[in-house]
Amino acid sequence: MSADEFIVIGKLTSAYGIKGWLKAFSYTEPTDNLFSYSPWWVGFSTDQVQSMDVTSHQKQGKLFHVHLKQCSDRNQAEALKGAFIYAKAQDLAALPEGDFYWRDLEGLNIQTPSGQLLGKVAYLIETGSNDVLVIKPTPSSIDSRERMIPYLPEQFDLQVDLELAMITVDWDPEF
Repeated sequence: MSADEFIVIGKLTSAYGIKGWLKAFSYTEPTDNLFSYSPWWVGFSTDQVQSMDVTSHQKQGKLFHVHLKQCSDRNQAEALKGAFIYAKAQDLAALPEGDFYWRDLEGLNIQTPSGQLLGKVAYLIETGSNDVLVIKPTPSSIDSRERMIPYLPEQFDLQVDLELAMITVDWDPEF
C-alpha cells in the first residue's frame, strides 16, 4: 500500500447557509470519528484532492454541519457539493489483533476448512446485527454461485490470513 493511498471517510452533500458551511455525511463508525482526521483531503476523485481544515462542526441528525477554513461563502460551498472526504490510509487507527477494516477483507479468497474455494469477497454490507461478506465466484471456485456469509468470526469465520489473501469459513457450500 502506498503512503499516499486515500480512503473515503465521508461525503459533502450540500451547502448550508450563506457563510460557506456544508452538510457532511460520515462513513466512519462512530460517525464523529470523521473529525479524528486532520486535514481532510477533499475532492471528486483521488486524482484531484486538496487539503482542507475543519474550523467548526456540529451534529445535525445523521449529518454534520461543517465549516472549512478554505470555504468562506455559499458559492465555494456549492462547488464542493458531492465531493468526497478522504483520509490517508497511513492515518487510519491501528486495530486490535483480529479486527480488520472492510477494505482489508475485500478481495480475499474464501475457502472452507476442507479447501473448497467459494469465491472472493466483492464487498461487505452492514445489516445492523452483523456485517455480511458478499462472495462472488472466480474461475477457480467450486461453482458459479454468489453467496452472502455473515461476518461472525466466532461462529463462521475461522481464520483471516492477509498474507495468503484467504479467509477460511465454516460454511456449507450448499448454502
